[in-house]
Amino acid sequence: MPTASKKKRRSTPQADEDDDEIDEARKENLENGGEVRRNSRDKRRKLDYAEEDDEMEEAPASPMRNPKSRNIDNSPIRDRHTNPIGKPAEAGIIHEVYVENFMCHRKLTVQLCRNVNFIHGQNGSGKSAILAAIQVCLGANAKRTHRARNLKDLVRKEAGVGCTGAKLRVTLLNRGSDGYQPEVYGDYITVERSISLGGGYNGFKLLDSTGKERSRNKKDLYAMLDQLNIQVDNPVAVLDQEEAKKFLTGKEEDKYQFFTKATELERLDRTYASIQDNIEEQKEARDRALSALEGTRENAKRLKKEWEQFQELDKLEAECQQARAMCGWAIHAEFSQELEAELISRAKLQKNLEKRQAELREAEDAVNVTDDEEIAAKNRLQELIAESNEAANNKIQLEQEVKRATQPLKHKEREHQIIEKELASVKKRLKSAQFRLEKARKEVIESAGNAAEEERIRTRKIAQLESDIARCKPKLDPLKERIADELHRYQEMEPEEGQKKEVREATERQLHAVQRKVKDLQNEAGGGDKSLTVFGPKVRVFLLQSESFLSALYEPLLLSHQSFNNNHVYDIDCASLQRNQAMYELVQKAINSKQFKGPVAGPVGMYLKIQNGKEQYAKIAEVAIGPGHFDRFIVTDKADMELMKKFRRNIGCSPRDCSIYQLHPRATKEKYPTPAPPEGVETVTSVLNIENIMAFNYLVDNCKIDESALADSKEASEHALLITDSSGRESVRGRVKKVFFMPNGDHWEAKGGSRMMVSHDRPLKQTIGVDRSRAIDAGKIEIRALQQELTRNKKEEDAVKDALLELKKAWNHSRKEYQSLQKKIKDMETNLENLKAEAETSEEVPTIDTSEMEADIREAEEALEDIKKRETAILEEIEALHPGIEEHKRRLDEVAARNEKIMEDLDKAETKVEDIVKGRNRRQENVDKLRVKVQQCEETLKQQQVLIVNHEEKVSKALQGARRMHFFYVREKNKLDSVAENEADDEEANREPTNEELEEIEPVCPEKDSKHYKAKLVAKQKKIETERSRRSITEVDPAVAREKYLRAKKDLDSKMEQINAIDQATTALEVDLKERKKRWRQFRSHIAQMTNLSFDEFLGKKGSSGEIEFDHDHGRLNLIVQKDQNDQGSQTKDVKALSGGERSFTTLSLLLAIGESLETPFRVMDEFDVFLDPLARKIALNTLITTAKEMEHRQFIFITPQDLSSLKTDPKLKIFQMRPPARNVSVGGPQQQTLDFDNH
Repeated sequence: MPTASKKKRRSTPQADEDDDEIDEARKENLENGGEVRRNSRDKRRKLDYAEEDDEMEEAPASPMRNPKSRNIDNSPIRDRHTNPIGKPAEAGIIHEVYVENFMCHRKLTVQLCRNVNFIHGQNGSGKSAILAAIQVCLGANAKRTHRARNLKDLVRKEAGVGCTGAKLRVTLLNRGSDGYQPEVYGDYITVERSISLGGGYNGFKLLDSTGKERSRNKKDLYAMLDQLNIQVDNPVAVLDQEEAKKFLTGKEEDKYQFFTKATELERLDRTYASIQDNIEEQKEARDRALSALEGTRENAKRLKKEWEQFQELDKLEAECQQARAMCGWAIHAEFSQELEAELISRAKLQKNLEKRQAELREAEDAVNVTDDEEIAAKNRLQELIAESNEAANNKIQLEQEVKRATQPLKHKEREHQIIEKELASVKKRLKSAQFRLEKARKEVIESAGNAAEEERIRTRKIAQLESDIARCKPKLDPLKERIADELHRYQEMEPEEGQKKEVREATERQLHAVQRKVKDLQNEAGGGDKSLTVFGPKVRVFLLQSESFLSALYEPLLLSHQSFNNNHVYDIDCASLQRNQAMYELVQKAINSKQFKGPVAGPVGMYLKIQNGKEQYAKIAEVAIGPGHFDRFIVTDKADMELMKKFRRNIGCSPRDCSIYQLHPRATKEKYPTPAPPEGVETVTSVLNIENIMAFNYLVDNCKIDESALADSKEASEHALLITDSSGRESVRGRVKKVFFMPNGDHWEAKGGSRMMVSHDRPLKQTIGVDRSRAIDAGKIEIRALQQELTRNKKEEDAVKDALLELKKAWNHSRKEYQSLQKKIKDMETNLENLKAEAETSEEVPTIDTSEMEADIREAEEALEDIKKRETAILEEIEALHPGIEEHKRRLDEVAARNEKIMEDLDKAETKVEDIVKGRNRRQENVDKLRVKVQQCEETLKQQQVLIVNHEEKVSKALQGARRMHFFYVREKNKLDSVAENEADDEEANREPTNEELEEIEPVCPEKDSKHYKAKLVAKQKKIETERSRRSITEVDPAVAREKYLRAKKDLDSKMEQINAIDQATTALEVDLKERKKRWRQFRSHIAQMTNLSFDEFLGKKGSSGEIEFDHDHGRLNLIVQKDQNDQGSQTKDVKALSGGERSFTTLSLLLAIGESLETPFRVMDEFDVFLDPLARKIALNTLITTAKEMEHRQFIFITPQDLSSLKTDPKLKIFQMRPPARNVSVGGPQQQTLDFDNH
């Protein structure tokens, strides 16, 4: 519920005369011009509500009454009991009020009951002084009491000259869960307010339960009031006499404002408006950040380009390192091959050594042979001879068996040879018969004469034609594809011709437009007022009203011509101008056709001019106005706003280029009154000549041009405007808020009694008071640039036209060739058909009888077939004999192999016997020779081993070197990849590899030898030196360039993150604000319905009825009162027609009804029963007491001069009787004293 929210208050009451003077100044400012601006902002807020939640249907403003039921099904707080019965007294209830030298009281102490309190006394007895003391002590200012303009006037006048001031104390209950810092203040909080007339303390004090001072800070007071929800400024919570008197007699708008203020709907509305303003400011800040980001982005691109040059060199270094690594692997491979060859040699030597050692062992064994061995050797020799003879006999026997087995095979092979001869004879006879038959047929053909010759000619022609057709037809498809390809190329290039033509024509139009503008500028040279901005009613697509815009436009164009393609920037600016011009023309057409419902103006810049003689303030005047206002269009109606948005969408203009602003209709009638500038300075309003009322009021509302002063220097501005009082507090003279001064556009302002200086870092733009000759010179430069551009465009267009012409010629040539070939094939096919038709109609060739020759051929063929069958049978029989023969041959081979083995053993045995017989001396000589050979082999093997060890060391060193170079190559490659991803580690890049890392590297097999990679390495190194010399970067550190680029990129990314964060925050705020506005309307509808029902219920206790009509759209509240609830004729909408008592009772009923939506801990009502007749007063008192006692957790204080003798006191009701006032008492006589009240 809105009233239950704990929001910090915006207004702070002032306690001295200076604060009251500031209040008066604020009021005067509101009366002079702030009222129109406030109404304009209110109108914008209403439009915002309507735009954001049109889909939500709000509850009726004035619901139908239903006295029997107060339940609202759609209430957003239907489950919340605002005033539950039986709840203990809350924190914030007033326990005691003490005043000293305040108004008519010298000293007064009042202890209040926790529920219902009546303060009764005659007029002038000081009843309302208690109310004023509560208001002032709890934060209200003197004006809110309607008793004085400042607090000093509330000090008791009769106190005399020695009185130093007044002192007020209000003690509040501080219990329960809602208590404010109970651990600090305890169960009671006392607020003491001192009003000093001299030099004493003037302010607030917060005291705890023991009376000890805890704080003097106003923030703590406001925090306590927010925590306890005490609202002394709320007219329903604290209703004094003045508010009560003017409530019912006020206008419908005043009543509605009273309702929204009492229910705190107005405060929430202002809060939401502030949030909306904050959202708009964030969006503007985002747009400014995006505009300022372009320079950062260009700087990052430039630094990236510089770093990429170093990266290219790094790539060459990596390639060079790769060549080193591959050269190392090639050397390692070569050494490995040499080592492998040496190992093979060692294996051969080892094998030879083993052989020699075996021979030596055999020779040594032979030397030591005995007689037994000789006998054994001879016996072995005899055994081998016998075995050899047996094997020879077996071999002879097997050879005979093989011979017998092969005889049938030889017989069949001879039969097969005979059949082959017969087959050859039959084939010869068949060939002879076929020759004779063919010869006979040729004779018949030759005897046919001319007919046969013609047939042969036709046959040759047909064959020739068929051959030609078959040769030509395959050529058709390639020709067809070539034609399609040339046509496709032509069609692809044809649009390019149109594009080149459009570019040329656009450049011509630009050139003509700039030429016309230069001519116009030359005619306008030496004119009167100078235009402030680039817009005006005579603007065309490229004809600009102001020479300042030409300067601002041509200077970046000239830079862009020097650095980039001169089309880019100019095209963008021209496109923006075209859209603005198109927007302006659409608006003018709509105005002429009366499509707008209200007045429309824009762009704003077309109405601004500099007063003659004040051109020196042009630069700082633009700084004071700020960017983004000159191209804005102004409307006064929501429908006109939608129409303008439609125009903007139609021309493709963004809200940034063609912005629209909705102004309040009241701001179109007359200009806001603005004061004259203070002496010695100028204001923006005095420097500018703004004829259009809407443009003038727009700049006053949004740019505060009436509050921005312009000065020649800082010293001059301080001398003319700075005010310093005796206490050192600084302020600005008059209504001026900001003071801008030359030469840099800096400004200063005074806030909180101190001066704040703001520097303007950007160079001032020369957009006011520029000599037209500069614009003319710039225009001529642009003409020359556009002429060069036009020449280039014409050349490009001619080149495209020539290419198109060549393609067209090639296409025509291919098409003609295709048509010619197609025609040729068609002619040949026609001739072929004619020849075939002639062949069918020609005479037949005469034939002879060849049946006898054909019979001979058949007989020969039959004989040939019979011989083949016989041959097949013989071959099958031969094949069947082969397995038996093969088995005999296999057995023979086995015996032959065994016989050969026996013969070898026999030879060895004979040799051994011979050796034994020849003697030991010869064998010993052989042993000696073999031993020398073994020693020689061992020595050679040792030398080979040493050679292998040397080669292994070379291979190991080569492997280690290759691995190191490979490691450096991989690291260089990873470094390039890391740099590309901005993850490079300089410490890692300079680290030496460990042995473990080198061992993990697998050998690489190179494709070339080391000479190739050495030559490649030398070539890469020369290329690196050449590139370094060409780019002149031999003394530049690549790490510095990389660090600059990374810093620029990080800066760019950081700014983009900030912009994204602003977007996310703005979106979140907009979503939250929309939901809060929706809830706000639901609260407003619910409170209105509950108030309406309660109002009717309270009137019903007097026999009347009533209804409240709410018009939320127009902010009006009207009361309908039916004096007799049974008589509709007694109904009236004019409250003034009621009697005084009826009005008072109606007021009371409405206040009670609204009060049910409040949760303030106490309510005070002063003279609530004026003008009530006795019966109505009795009903009113009963109603008040009954209602108050039902809410025993609330405190009610009723102040009345009427008789209360009919009321009886109880623990929940207390009556305070004030002492009658003493009239005409002289100074020093009897005064008001502390009273002992009689409780009735």
